[in-house]
Amino acid sequence: VVMDAESNRKIARLATISLILGILSFGLFLFACLILIWIKLSPFDEFRALALLGQAAILFLGSLILGLPGFVIAFIALTRIRKEGGDHKTLRTVIIGLVLGSVGPTIVLIFLAYIFLFNSSVPPPVLITPSPLVPLPTGG
Repeated sequence: VVMDAESNRKIARLATISLILGILSFGLFLFACLILIWIKLSPFDEFRALALLGQAAILFLGSLILGLPGFVIAFIALTRIRKEGGDHKTLRTVIIGLVLGSVGPTIVLIFLAYIFLFNSSVPPPVLITPSPLVPLPTGG
């Protein structure tokens, strides 16, 4: 099946959009990971570390928000290429957009599932140690 020029342009446009969204999603994901590594390796006070952690959370959310539409658009374009035919450049663009659009959101969703499924709501036990100021009872 041979595609007409208009259909080819529409699919190429979808492929480009999915690639852009995939690159942005993956970039936000990598930037959030770098912030988390930076927090771990650098001595920060707790307020600055908390602010950077909030930025990383927002970037992870941005990766999820941009990656999912990029993945869906790439999947639509891939389906149209298989159905109507298409050139290899557009197919390559779609596959790269599909991969980049799925990496960040997949890892973010796994991370969120881990937090919600394995996060214990039971606080750790409080260790009670005797105070040196309290006199010990004598046996007499």
